[in-house]
Amino acid sequence: MDASAWEKAVQQSRAILTQKEQRQYAASQPDDIVRDFKNSRKIKVQTNKIELALSKIQPFVAALERYGKSLDVLTNAAPAILSPVWER
Repeated sequence: MDASAWEKAVQQSRAILTQKEQRQYAASQPDDIVRDFKNSRKIKVQTNKIELALSKIQPFVAALERYGKSLDVLTNAAPAILSPVWER
């Protein structure tokens, strides 16, 4: 990477960094920035996988909630029907 291009990029990016971030990256080299970027991408990918899994199980969870609510209604309407289950 050209040193002048690196310096120009550093100057442009300092305007959007907080003081803490400026201290963190004060002595950074291009490889450090690339490594931080790759690490943040890995975290983002892991987060996306979790969100995808949650979106896939959400319909099942919603169905279980509806089933539970219907059992609550049934139990409140006729408690004697489910009383043998509770006596175990």
